[in-house]
Amino acid sequence: MKRVVRRGVFETNSSSTHSLSIEFGECKPTDAVDKNTSFEIRTPFAKAMQMIGLISNAESDFERIADEIDMDDSDNTLKQTVIDKINGVTGNALGILSASSISAFELAELITPYVIDNLANIISAEDDPYMYFFTTDTVYRHMINEFKNEILNELCKIEGITMEQAFEKIEFEAFADHTIYEILKDEAAAKEKLEQYKERNYGFKLELENSGEDIVAFAKKYLYDDMKRTKQQLDGKISCDMYFCHGCLAECTCGLETYGDICNNLNFELDTSADKMRFMAKKYMSNSCKLVAIENYC
Repeated sequence: MKRVVRRGVFETNSSSTHSLSIEFGECKPTDAVDKNTSFEIRTPFAKAMQMIGLISNAESDFERIADEIDMDDSDNTLKQTVIDKINGVTGNALGILSASSISAFELAELITPYVIDNLANIISAEDDPYMYFFTTDTVYRHMINEFKNEILNELCKIEGITMEQAFEKIEFEAFADHTIYEILKDEAAAKEKLEQYKERNYGFKLELENSGEDIVAFAKKYLYDDMKRTKQQLDGKISCDMYFCHGCLAECTCGLETYGDICNNLNFELDTSADKMRFMAKKYMSNSCKLVAIENYC
């Protein structure tokens, strides 16, 4: 069977496709959605949520490669090479650290500041391909997480909220049951709607019956308890497909699935300065940027 890999597209099944792209150019919130576009992500908060979701997905990819290294580098040769290289360019900063005592992920985190300062002296064309996990990938990971911090700072400025309030809002958006939230907005009509809702959510119905509480009072408590459970079930990881109707495959090639891919879409190089990241965060959160999504089914 011929296999075709289409970059920039991730698929839900053989006859359905999704795509997501970051576009820069003046865009007012009231502008019409582009033709042939399913939806666009324009508000600062939604753009921050989407980027956090992409970063969470990229972190999962980073962790996956680290696990592969631990399995493939069973004799710890690669990790020891990394330790020796860092010691060689930093004057023995890692001391007598043993490769057998540390995982690939832990090693990558430990060496991040040394790699950033000495990248050119560490990378070589002869290195094992996995070496780029400890060099280029590690730098990209650091950069994108710094970019995320700048986005969150910008979000706080735009909405006039504290960082703590921003995290609370983000967690609610990512993990809460928004159907219950919308119902509770109109408390006068909430009881009737919640009675209908409980017939569609067995878990809600069962907990309500066991509680013996008024349905509205119970729903308020359930909303936050359920959010905490959902967050725990998902290990606190925000989904990159949260705004798509039917999600995406567990493995995709949307062009934004790794730290390097995100850097590429934002035109970040390995030597991109903190000032440029700050500038791009402001641009990303402004009307000069939107995320364009397409969902095609059958």
